[in-house]
Amino acid sequence: TDEWLAAASKAIGLHQLYCGYSLGRPGAGITAAGLKHLAPLTKLYLLDLDSAVLEPGALTGLPDLPALDQLYVRKTPVADADLPHLLRFPRLMHLGLHHTAVTDKGMPTVARLPNLKQLHLDGTSVTDAGLDTLRACKKLEYLSVSGTKVSPAAVAEFRRALPRCEVNTAPHGD
Repeated sequence: TDEWLAAASKAIGLHQLYCGYSLGRPGAGITAAGLKHLAPLTKLYLLDLDSAVLEPGALTGLPDLPALDQLYVRKTPVADADLPHLLRFPRLMHLGLHHTAVTDKGMPTVARLPNLKQLHLDGTSVTDAGLDTLRACKKLEYLSVSGTKVSPAAVAEFRRALPRCEVNTAPHGD
């Protein structure tokens, strides 16, 4: 909840914060205002919002977190319109967007993340066109597109364009 985020923000030296929702854990009803509470956490490098009950547009409240290099929003309502807010995190290397509402329309924004090394798009509506856009991610080392609309032919072409990037298409337990 937003109240829980306000309390967590007092842990100034915090490096990792897990806010995903599960029984007995916080994560329900997170808003943009709640995420703004994280501003004092300048050393935070990992923010995990997996399965959190985010209000629409909640990511607009993410403050500048200069150390943030890992963000996971799996199984949340995050959509293409939320992605431009991630450009404020130039250090972002790991991005988990699996089972979100992102589509091909959001991939040009993702491709602008200069240090992206690992990207999870499993269970999204990304297609061959979105995958083609991601060829601009020259630092990408791992990409997971299991359960998307990406064709085997597009994956093969992507692998030729970025041979150092491991591409996972196999289903796994998400």
